[in-house]
Amino acid sequence: MLGKHSKFAEAVALRESRKRDDDEPIVVPLEGDDPAMMGFILQALHGKNKKVPRKITIGQLTRIAVICDKYGLHEALQVIAGTWSENLKAKVKTHPEEWLLISWVFGPEEIFTEVSRDMILNGTAYQADGLVFSEERRALAECIPSAVTGT
Repeated sequence: MLGKHSKFAEAVALRESRKRDDDEPIVVPLEGDDPAMMGFILQALHGKNKKVPRKITIGQLTRIAVICDKYGLHEALQVIAGTWSENLKAKVKTHPEEWLLISWVFGPEEIFTEVSRDMILNGTAYQADGLVFSEERRALAECIPSAVTGT
């Protein structure tokens, strides 16, 4: 996003400020990102390990996965994401849509394979709804967080 040849507005503003020898900081708005989850991510990235929770909810891990996918932070958070995932593995069967996203972003590949296979085999086709999942009869599009779909 802030790379030397990036066309993002933030990168352009940064290059322009350097040309002017401007000490004014560049503000990068993080619109649509969950501030609390971004806080967890930044604490982890900056080695503030005592401030990073070891256990989080499935919803929090899903929101963190969305942010990590958006900013390409998969590898940087791999270790702590593994800890979070390990503490939540019992919820794979009860939260398949969330685990599909989490395992796509952080792995492990085995969980992604298992969840996607189960969703395909156990999804139910309804004439009006198409392929739906879970007892709530949610269509796959409804299962994907809006931060991913952009809606």
